[in-house]
Amino acid sequence: MNRLLGAALAVLCLGSAAIAQETEQKTLVAIGLICDTAQQVGRYVNLYKEGASAEIAMQVVNKEENNPRACRITAAVFILGQAVETVSVSGGDVQIVEITIVAAQTKTGWRSTAPTVQYTAVFVEAQGV
Repeated sequence: MNRLLGAALAVLCLGSAAIAQETEQKTLVAIGLICDTAQQVGRYVNLYKEGASAEIAMQVVNKEENNPRACRITAAVFILGQAVETVSVSGGDVQIVEITIVAAQTKTGWRSTAPTVQYTAVFVEAQGV
């Protein structure tokens, strides 16, 4: 499970510098961490930055929120919104970004959803370091 979470975070981070620099609203597809609030993503990023594995960081946030699905890994179609915070990490910055989920992958395939605001972390690689 830890490898899946780490891989999902890596997939979300791949190409994210280009995503973060987009100014137009774009519909994107990714697998990665989503949380109900920006604060939950911030807590997750800080735990991960302090050395917690992706899985442990997510479990800690969910336990603190008393909600097993406050943060989760999912495959989704979403509209990228505005960055709400930037956290410095080794190798660059992580932007906490608002996204609007419009479809999600289920056991039976992709399903449209009512637009739902969630938050994610997008890695922005350091330039010239």
